[in-house]
Amino acid sequence: MKKILLFVFSLILAGPANSNWTGDVLVTSQLPQGRISFASDLLGTVFYASVPQTSLNPSYSLGIFESSNNGLSWTLRSLGGGMSGQVVKKSKLLVTGTGTVVCVFLAGNNIFTLDVMSGTQTAFTLLTADDFDAVASPNSNSIYLFVDEDGTNTIRRYSSGDAGITWGGSSALVTSGGAKPMVSMAGTRLVLTYYGPVLADTATSVIRTAYYNETGVATLTSVGGSFQDIVTNTSVRKKSFKPVYNGNVIWFFWTEGDLTSVLKCRISTNGGDNYGPEFLVAGTPTLSVSYPDAAFNPNTGEVQLCYHADSSQAAPPDPHTESIVFRTAASAAPSNFSSPLIINDYITEVPSVEYYPALGSFPSAAGGGAGIFWVQNGNSGPALFFDASNLVLGVNNLSDNSRVTSYPNPVKDFLYIDNKEMKFQTAELYDLNSRKLKSFELAKKSASIDMSDFTAGLYVLRLIDKDQSLIKKIVKE
Repeated sequence: MKKILLFVFSLILAGPANSNWTGDVLVTSQLPQGRISFASDLLGTVFYASVPQTSLNPSYSLGIFESSNNGLSWTLRSLGGGMSGQVVKKSKLLVTGTGTVVCVFLAGNNIFTLDVMSGTQTAFTLLTADDFDAVASPNSNSIYLFVDEDGTNTIRRYSSGDAGITWGGSSALVTSGGAKPMVSMAGTRLVLTYYGPVLADTATSVIRTAYYNETGVATLTSVGGSFQDIVTNTSVRKKSFKPVYNGNVIWFFWTEGDLTSVLKCRISTNGGDNYGPEFLVAGTPTLSVSYPDAAFNPNTGEVQLCYHADSSQAAPPDPHTESIVFRTAASAAPSNFSSPLIINDYITEVPSVEYYPALGSFPSAAGGGAGIFWVQNGNSGPALFFDASNLVLGVNNLSDNSRVTSYPNPVKDFLYIDNKEMKFQTAELYDLNSRKLKSFELAKKSASIDMSDFTAGLYVLRLIDKDQSLIKKIVKE
């Protein structure tokens, strides 16, 4: 890393400090050995992190950490891993539309699924892999797995209707000349991106995209004509890329460069039929940007983006020059990104080791917001940390139900709310896909919601005051 510019100039490039975030929380002092991942349950009451690490337990190579207090503290929930001595290269936490929390991970060249709640681990035995990506259906208990086959530059897709226990759904060859698949899904559409055709230096390859429609449980249908080249410059290395899809808007992020890299983006506003011109999101000759991660937040209607920023400066590095940066852009103005916001409190650089940050968006019922995991040099040396926006951590999810009651539960038609002490001003009702179905003011001590036309299933009632909220699970018969 070149240290050539004045320290003051590097502060200007990096952006403001993390005034809107809560503060860095230590997750574990055991450094990850592969790609970490982050997710929350459908209600937003429990957060999960998958951390590839053999030191947590000699017999395992993956740890699942959980937090039930909005990320303020973390405990090791379960362990997983392949055969003894295998390092987990990559992990991906998924939450299906029915609420199953699954971690898909690559140990050696073997793919496994781990049911986070039960601890049951299942081997994917259909083929070995160099890489993979996976996504959970928001509509069922289905998982879609895209596998970069070991040593062949072949990508195949597989489907599971039972959250990765068996793989009996639709499967097919995607391409015999591709690598490093990345996927994103919203509604019934899945967006795929990958390198292809693969050149000798894979990172210089063209990046392609396509989309599929979910036409049933564990069933994807390829859309004719949707395959297209999205990044065609083969003279530069593109080490990282990430698609994010919501509704008709697709953001496709990628980095360009090697020792110094920039972050670029192309956007589709018609579900992937075509994309607008590329534009620069971040990076200059003196500000290198790498390791982007992104997700869409349905609560705020924004894409949320984080990346590692490395400024060149003459002075020693500090949290402003080696930083994790957070930005957003709304669906209504998808190319208009917010100013960079520095999240980390300590220097993020760990010599000779590359750690990707992991970002996740919280469900609407949990108040929305975002959380990020990354590695930084804390007071006791390098470790894995977490931070979340005040939009989440500033709200207390109360467990004291004595101040308000809702009945009957299960409910057939009307749900009644008894706001005894008038402590809550607003009521919101969500489904398990974080869609807000109803919102109204609690102007009196009692209120009711007509749920007679609602589909049977689980819903979330959120009662809100200015500095606290109460979440209740409601069953509709």
